[in-house]
Amino acid sequence: MLEVAFAGAIPARDLIHGWARLNLASPYANLAITLNLGWLAVVLYADAIVSPFGTGLVYAAALPRSLYAFRQNGYLSRALQRVNRYGAPNIGIALSFIVGVLFLLPFPSWQKMVGILSSATIIADMIGPVAAATLRRTAPDVPRPFRARGLVILAPIGFVVGGLIEYWSGWDVNWWMGVLLLVGSCSIQLGDIACSAVRVKTSDWRSGSYPISAPSRFSPGSVPAASAA
Repeated sequence: MLEVAFAGAIPARDLIHGWARLNLASPYANLAITLNLGWLAVVLYADAIVSPFGTGLVYAAALPRSLYAFRQNGYLSRALQRVNRYGAPNIGIALSFIVGVLFLLPFPSWQKMVGILSSATIIADMIGPVAAATLRRTAPDVPRPFRARGLVILAPIGFVVGGLIEYWSGWDVNWWMGVLLLVGSCSIQLGDIACSAVRVKTSDWRSGSYPISAPSRFSPGSVPAASAA
C-alpha cells in the first residue's frame, strides 16, 4: 500500500519524461517537499536517523549475547563467557564494536552496506524453515508449546522465496555475502579446534556449508538462459 500511495502521489508534471528520468535522492522526503509538506519531510529525515540508531542498539546487545551463547554451547574462547557486575559480557561487547568498525571499512557506500546486511538477514531467515522441517522429522516427540500448521507447505515456500530474494539482490551483493560467511565459518572452525570441548562432525560441517556456497549459485552465468523457444 505504501508503494501504491507513493506512485499515485507523484505529480504528473514530474513524469513527463518517464519513470527513468525521475531522480529522487530521498523519495518520500522529496515527495513531501514537492507537496509542500515540509513538516513531514522533517519527520522523515529525523526517522532516517533515529531508526538506524535503534537498530544499532539492538544489534549491539544481540551480538555479545550470541557470542556468550556460543561459549555456553562449548564453542570459542572461555573469555567470551566473562561478564561484568551488570551481567554484560565485556569482551563480547568490545568484539562487537571491532566487528562493527570493520564492517564500515570495505564498503564503498552506506547503501551497499545496507544491501549486504539485508541479504545476510534473508540468509539467516532461510535457515528457519529448513531447521523447523528437519526437527519435525528428527525430534517429533519433543514438547512444542507452539506448533505451526502447514509447515510441510510453508517451509519450502519460505526457503524458495528467500532464495529468490537473494538472486534478485544481484552478484554485487552475493559475492560479499559469500566472503563474509566464509570468514565467519572459518572463525567458528578455528575456535572449535582451539578452544572447544565439543567437536563438530565433518558431516555437520558439510551440511552447514550450503549458506556459504549459496551466494555463488546466484553469480552471473550460474542460471542458464532461457531458450529461444
